[in-house]
Amino acid sequence: MAYNILMSGESPRGAKGPKPVPDPIKKKPVAYSQGELARFFVPLALQAASQSLTYPLVAMVASRGDAGPLGLAGLAQSNLVMFFLAMLGAGIPAAGMVFGRNREGWGSFARMNLLMGLGVASLQGVLCLSPLAHVLFGQLIGLPPSIEAPASQDPIGHSAGFSFSSFFATLTRRHCWVARASGKASMATMAG
Repeated sequence: MAYNILMSGESPRGAKGPKPVPDPIKKKPVAYSQGELARFFVPLALQAASQSLTYPLVAMVASRGDAGPLGLAGLAQSNLVMFFLAMLGAGIPAAGMVFGRNREGWGSFARMNLLMGLGVASLQGVLCLSPLAHVLFGQLIGLPPSIEAPASQDPIGHSAGFSFSSFFATLTRRHCWVARASGKASMATMAG
């Protein structure tokens, strides 16, 4: 009897079980053209390419700073840590597109996004504190002092604000992606 109740989705106390998931095979497939796919994909590709152009520009500035080429080496190490921490929220846009389709799901997604953004930005900010930065870059990663100094001089702190703003922008980008307005999402990203 317990097996039948579990499989039926009904609760022995009268509570409603989970809503049945529609069978995707019974749904009429949506037809997409190559043109529609290209109009969605090309702005995403252009946005990624434009973001990639910033790295050589930042490298030119970093290598001409007070620390010279060692500043660029420190920036590279700092960026590795920043990117690793930022990847903690890599699946959030997909989660928003899957679960954010109704008011309750959107609310859960927005809260999770906010908490992850605050968590990642806080972790990046804490790692800027001198004792922790020294433990991370000097002892754990093992950088020599000439590279440790520029690595721990606030690049991660600047990235904390950037990371939080990226999490915040995910809310808007998710709306654009679901509405197939990738051009608007990409332009907003490139402008920011």
